[in-house]
Amino acid sequence: MSALAIEEKARDWVVQLQDRERRRSGRKKPEVRRVVAKEIGVVPGTLENIERRRRNGISTTVFERIRAAFLREAANELKWWENERQIALQIGLDARCDEVREVEANIKALQEVMK
Repeated sequence: MSALAIEEKARDWVVQLQDRERRRSGRKKPEVRRVVAKEIGVVPGTLENIERRRRNGISTTVFERIRAAFLREAANELKWWENERQIALQIGLDARCDEVREVEANIKALQEVMK
């Protein structure tokens, strides 16, 4: 993977982590960045620089920390969707109904991301 591809992948993960935290907590962007940075183990400015493409390379350590945080978040979301599927089937929804199919599609997408 080229240095540019690594930076873009890290940026995508940072943006997704921040978006998910913003939706979950309802916090504003600076607060979200601080929370995500703390989870990853970097300073908020590092995330801002990655997001704004103001980096001249990302260290392997930072890249792996971002990757691990993203995979943890994806695993948590996958568990949530699997629970939603189980609840839907337990209450008697048909496995072919639109709601269950949407849940199945989200589960499949997350499984692909985690490969």
